[in-house]
Amino acid sequence: MPHSSGGGSHGGGFHGSSHGGSSGRSYSTHYFPGARRFRYRDEKGNDRYVYSTVKPQKPSMFGVIAPLVFGGFMGLMILPTLFASAPKKLTEDYPEPDAYVYDNIGVIADEDALTDELEEFRDITGICPVIYTVDDDDWQYDFSRLESYAMDLYTDNYDDEQHFVIVYSIDSEHIEDNDFAWEAIQGDETDPIITESFFEDFGESLQEEFEDEQEVGEAFTKAFRAATKRAEDRINPSSSRRIA
Repeated sequence: MPHSSGGGSHGGGFHGSSHGGSSGRSYSTHYFPGARRFRYRDEKGNDRYVYSTVKPQKPSMFGVIAPLVFGGFMGLMILPTLFASAPKKLTEDYPEPDAYVYDNIGVIADEDALTDELEEFRDITGICPVIYTVDDDDWQYDFSRLESYAMDLYTDNYDDEQHFVIVYSIDSEHIEDNDFAWEAIQGDETDPIITESFFEDFGESLQEEFEDEQEVGEAFTKAFRAATKRAEDRINPSSSRRIA
């Protein structure tokens, strides 16, 4: 299920979020940092959801013993191929997006330029990036963390695992203070491309642009331009594409 990539804030800097989540077995009916959402059927056949740091499953003796017996052998066979394989562009399993940018507070000056760059990222990776700008008041009354709000925004609007959703939040009445925060959520199928190291480079670049008080749309455009180039270099190593 979708999971946090990381984010940042003015004064708080950039922070990443492990794709694997916590090593502990934590479960809840509400989202918490590091958790992923899982769907299951209850005894009446109704769909239910649970948030967890690991995939819920029924324990079995075979399930416990088999990894211990075969894990080392299979790991030695599979590990080299994992490192040798370049990530592949996703086969897009979602409808054509209505929009890539939802600038709810009017802080993006050139929405067309940003949309063009987001479309280019999608063309190269198959991942659908979507940016939302919101006012702090839009989420602070109901959520203790922007990360939780961003997670709900993803799960409420997208049923697939191929979106990359970023929420940028600021007090729209005091934009001049540049007291921003942002969080990113990615679907599980994006993990081979948006790895922890890939997102770290992207997130640090985006954070620096925001801290330099770049116009919000320009900051996103620059960060995604570099991310698109890096993604193409990994997916198509022989590509001769160049960026301006």
